[in-house]
Amino acid sequence: MEKSILKQSVFNLDFVAADNFDAIINDIIHNKDTTHFPVVITPNVDLTVHLNKNKKLLPVFQNARYILPDGAPIIWFSKLLGKPLKKRLAGSDLFPLIWKAGIQHQEKMFLILPNDIVKTQLTLEYPTAQCYIPPFFEATAEEVEKEA
Repeated sequence: MEKSILKQSVFNLDFVAADNFDAIINDIIHNKDTTHFPVVITPNVDLTVHLNKNKKLLPVFQNARYILPDGAPIIWFSKLLGKPLKKRLAGSDLFPLIWKAGIQHQEKMFLILPNDIVKTQLTLEYPTAQCYIPPFFEATAEEVEKEA
């Protein structure tokens, strides 16, 4: 029998309330849920505050399949609010585990990556992974002042 993933609504987000990644990884690999956008987000306190100020972006994040509490202050406040989350679940801890499970099960993977170096390393390990590197820019001080 599959273990259900307990969620707790805190700061307008349904955070996963788990003490490890086991059920999350199993669910990602085996559950083909089409009601939620198949994405994992790991908001910290800063992102949580910004999302609650941005009423257009908040619903997009609320529709994520998994929202992991990636920050100790989120855990602390959840307990103060009487909606305790069990443990900080950082995306940086999840990625190596889900990466290995995805390769083992030969799952399709789509990754948003910071640069070509990371893309090269990951696609050497799993050539069928699809990757996207979003465009970034470096603004000069003059450009920032002009926009201000």
